Amino acid sequence: MKKYLIILISLPFFSVSQNMMAYLNTASFKTDDNTKYLETYLTFDASSIKLIQKKDKQFYADIDVRIEIKKKNNISYVDHYTLESPAFEKEKDNQIFFIDQQRISLQNGEYTLSIKIKDNNTENNNIDFSKKIKIDYAENVIALSDIQLIENYSLTSEKSILTKNGYSLEPY
Repeated sequence: MKKYLIILISLPFFSVSQNMMAYLNTASFKTDDNTKYLETYLTFDASSIKLIQKKDKQFYADIDVRIEIKKKNNISYVDHYTLESPAFEKEKDNQIFFIDQQRISLQNGEYTLSIKIKDNNTENNNIDFSKKIKIDYAENVIALSDIQLIENYSLTSEKSILTKNGYSLEPY
């Protein structure tokens, strides 16, 4: 009995690896010049990713991201990159989320979106997303695009992936 009690008491002191927590959201849009595109919003929980200290004494996550979009069995789009998190002053207990947003031009059609992400600083910390996407906007007709939820917005003259019509839109 004492042996089991010692094991139970010591369990909280062992390190438990935490799985990466990431969320995918998408939205499609059509511009006034009939350009259609898909936006992907990957949201990461910084406290679920291993952070490594770099030369500037700040802590960062490095996440491998692979995006593939197929129409039937043909690849319409592919991208593969390393996403570096914002800098953190401490290695643990960073109760913040950060976002990666991509804007991808697509024609009308039905697609399969596949996103594979991996925490480069740990083993076996992967997430695979797969989602059916339909882009269906009539040409030269006013259309209602998807709704983009935002956390914050501000007027800007700078152009970036977060900028639309002169506003910087921080996804929710």
